[in-house]
Amino acid sequence: MPRLHTVDELLASLPHTLKTLTCDEDLEQYIISQRSQGIPVLPHLRTLNDVSVSVTENEERDKERNVRKVMRELWKYAGTYRIVSESQMDEENIWYINDEIGSLMKHSDQPNFAMHPFIYAPNNKIDDPLTITYSICWPVKDIVEGDVIYRDFLKGYTEEKFRSTRFSVWFNTPPEYFEEQLKIYRSFKPIEDAMTAHQRFQEKYPPISPIDVNGVNSLPIKVYSDYIQVVENLKDPARYVLSDTPQDALIFWSSLDYYSITQVQVAHMVDETTFYLNQFQFEAAYVAKHHLANLIRSSFTYPLTEIIQETFVLDESLPAFVGRFQEREKLALDNTWILKPTNMARSMDSWVTSNLDQILRVSESGPKIAQKYIHNPCLFRGKKFDMRFVVLVKSVLPLEVLIYQEFYTRHSNNLFQMDESSFSTYETHFTVMNYSEGVKLTNIRYYDFEQEFNLENEGKIQFAEVRDRIHNAIKQVFVAFQVKHGKDLEALPGEASRRCRAMYGVDVMITDDYQPKILEVTFQPDCGRACKFNPSFFNEVFGCLYFNDEKNMIRI
Repeated sequence: MPRLHTVDELLASLPHTLKTLTCDEDLEQYIISQRSQGIPVLPHLRTLNDVSVSVTENEERDKERNVRKVMRELWKYAGTYRIVSESQMDEENIWYINDEIGSLMKHSDQPNFAMHPFIYAPNNKIDDPLTITYSICWPVKDIVEGDVIYRDFLKGYTEEKFRSTRFSVWFNTPPEYFEEQLKIYRSFKPIEDAMTAHQRFQEKYPPISPIDVNGVNSLPIKVYSDYIQVVENLKDPARYVLSDTPQDALIFWSSLDYYSITQVQVAHMVDETTFYLNQFQFEAAYVAKHHLANLIRSSFTYPLTEIIQETFVLDESLPAFVGRFQEREKLALDNTWILKPTNMARSMDSWVTSNLDQILRVSESGPKIAQKYIHNPCLFRGKKFDMRFVVLVKSVLPLEVLIYQEFYTRHSNNLFQMDESSFSTYETHFTVMNYSEGVKLTNIRYYDFEQEFNLENEGKIQFAEVRDRIHNAIKQVFVAFQVKHGKDLEALPGEASRRCRAMYGVDVMITDDYQPKILEVTFQPDCGRACKFNPSFFNEVFGCLYFNDEKNMIRI
């Protein structure tokens, strides 16, 4: 049969901006050869058959592919445990593989052996040279010579924890089951239009008033805080004086969660109907990653749901996620996901992967969300970045949200790439660098960043437009919260909800088509950089929240 097109004609027909390609070996060799000779074939291509195009030697490419095959298969054999120390409660999981004997043990729903990891630490220190880690196994049924040894790969997992779905790592599960689960998942629709409900709440309640210093309250106002950055940086003696105890304070700014403050820790010390608290009841709806995903999904329909990446809470919707993964695979769409613990910070225990087996296994190590990885981020100097915005919520009824003018950029250290071998390289795919020793930290003030961003994207977009899109996306998070919990807040006694004021850190990334994606909302964010750049930062925050000053604030 005559050839209809030449190879060059085929490549010319592909999108000029193509970044990843899967093809046969002959075409792969041709593309690598052409690029090695300086011929600009697919100039934006980063990954070819799961290997970076920067790897040009055939032997090295074959080696990289073999490594990838091993890495994909090891999740069938890996085990995990978590160690929690007194000094750091948020420990990441430790993954291990047994020796050839342990790895040969097969699965049975009715096992005759049990196996568990064991740590021998005679000095009670995990990093001590005498500490040994190994697995122990023992029979749980009578066995005789010649019996095959079996263990339960998912001991403790019932169908309520999606046992059958998890077993698809080792055994074939009919894809029709996952297709049906995805269909059910997608059938959910919000009960009411969020913007209609939002407008109703806005019209019902008057704006929040500043603290009345001419009535029962007098200046300076007493402030109690256990947050060291407030204690060290709130320097406005005409308005505030720090109190050593919460009993007589009017403003109670705590790092404790709402439940601990009002129900357990200090309920006998404070009266929440008379003091001003720095958080809102039910705010877990957006400060925990899984709740944030559910909040957006339950409040909006497309396109408003696009303010966050497609997200599945694996403890709730694991079969639906598998259905979506398989669907994207059939459609040849990028299938890279990031796994995040539902309530941990600083990128701890987070994984970037396109391996379904890995996702299913990692989900055993604690509550996780699977979020579509932003494989097409907008880059700055060729590297990933995100932005931390300080957001002040003065009120939910009505909704009053302001954003501190200065935002803080965070940058990866390595040039961005999407080949699979780079997924475990922290400094390529993550941006939080200020909690690791010996790691480069890039600090750029927001006005310098904006200027350079505009130069890099000249003729496409200016950052002022991007900033407006980001502010609108941030507002939608709190609109969703108002709609979901407005009636709950209305039911609180007296003026309780209207005496709350709060500050959050909202992390945002933008895609290469300049669309904002909310990554997470952080309660009591680290404001070290804010205080360093502006020593009056907390004076301005408190002035906005309690006196209606809006210096360096943008109302959204």
